Amino acid sequence: MDELIKKLLVKHFTAAQFLGCVEIPAALTADQLRIFIQKSLVIKEANLIYIDADRIDPLLFKELLNQLENDGKTIKMIMDLDSSRVRTGKIEYIDYIPILNLKTNPALDPVFRRKKRIFDVMFSLISVVLFSPVFIIIAILTFLSSKGPILYRQERIGRDGKSFFMYKFRSMHINAESSGPALSMKNDPRVTTWGRFMRRFKLDELPQFYNTIMGSMSVVGPRPEREFWAQEIEKESFQFRKLTSVKPGITSLGQVKFGYAVNVLEMRKRLRYDLLYLNNLSIKMDIKIILMTMNVILRGYN
Repeated sequence: MDELIKKLLVKHFTAAQFLGCVEIPAALTADQLRIFIQKSLVIKEANLIYIDADRIDPLLFKELLNQLENDGKTIKMIMDLDSSRVRTGKIEYIDYIPILNLKTNPALDPVFRRKKRIFDVMFSLISVVLFSPVFIIIAILTFLSSKGPILYRQERIGRDGKSFFMYKFRSMHINAESSGPALSMKNDPRVTTWGRFMRRFKLDELPQFYNTIMGSMSVVGPRPEREFWAQEIEKESFQFRKLTSVKPGITSLGQVKFGYAVNVLEMRKRLRYDLLYLNNLSIKMDIKIILMTMNVILRGYN
């Protein structure tokens, strides 16, 4: 990166915000570029990346943009506006240098995030108040149905890859995963009789309104995965990490359209729906998915 441009960026941001510069080697293959991006601490940690177009190999340029976009990065390009590489985007300036904002992902827009947060909290509070008698009944039946705690918590991957504890009403026998992480399956022997009923109507998910109110989840968003399964999916589809640009949800387009996944292949298929949701983010879309979820719940999951 040109030293003058670097100085302007450092001036534009605080020392804590500016993580550093990275020189992309020329003549890398797509796989080598992906490995380079994964190993670069600066690229991994940064949410906003400036690309000096004149210093990027033209053969790597498109691949670099695709991989950064798939990782949910906001991308801005330092360039001559007459360049043939110009895409549509919003033009900004740092002092006198033109910057082209290539990424207009609503998930990274602070105004949209604020609106979605208000919607999540209001919807969750209303739901908790309306269904508080149901919460009490479910808690009692869970306690009576089998030995073990009423609530179950499990570590999941949230926004920006940060882990959090997701809460559910316990639907399995205790020590159900004594042999290690395992996905649920049809007629899973680890699931209690009462737990099977709860799962059919998604009653076990109700405590996640607590997660939503506390800010670790949204009402609608990609379903959160455990670190073990997230790594397995990412081996097959590097686009998975793109989903971590938003908070995970109690319900999702993938959950409504595809349902539970019993293996990594099915998790990859469900991923397509979550990526579709990510590309069409809006409060209107959230409301539509909530209505679809209510329809599925009333019919009962298979």
